[in-house]
Amino acid sequence: MKRLLTLILVLMVVGMGFAPAYADSTQSGTAKVLVNVDPIIAITPTAPETITVQTGKFAIPVTFTVGANTQSVNFSAAGTDLWKADDPTGTEVAPILFDQTRACTLALTNGNALNGENNSLPLPFTAGDPINSFPSYLSGSKIFQSSQNGHFSQDVTLTCGWNQSDPEKTKGQYSGYVRLIGVIVPN
Repeated sequence: MKRLLTLILVLMVVGMGFAPAYADSTQSGTAKVLVNVDPIIAITPTAPETITVQTGKFAIPVTFTVGANTQSVNFSAAGTDLWKADDPTGTEVAPILFDQTRACTLALTNGNALNGENNSLPLPFTAGDPINSFPSYLSGSKIFQSSQNGHFSQDVTLTCGWNQSDPEKTKGQYSGYVRLIGVIVPN
């Protein structure tokens, strides 16, 4: 008899454990869903115009369209020497040298450098990563803030310089690269 009562008691306890699942003909559960939107940035260059020089220092402005879902971006720039016939391995004709004494500058459509600083990127230049097999020079970085509400979607013009100091430089087209580097700063 004692065993029967124990068995009935156990069955009642087990049955109560499943009772809520069978108590109603409809049941639902609610879970909170959370999504974090990661900060992103995209930088796309426009084609700069070809310029003509003879001798001396010169600068070339290149415009980039920058889109980020944060209002502050830490910018730096890299540039290369300009090589005849797009050949950074050529040894017969010396390149037109990237001007490491002149800071690259940024002009923003809607914004400026933080803390009232000027829009020049810090010197000195250091060795940068190659750009399409061209050795490069990397500037220091500086934070710029957009005047737009919570985002950075605008054109940024990067201006860097070169020095063509050879009065007998071989005629032809010399080419190289500039790179605008942007790292987002979370709001």
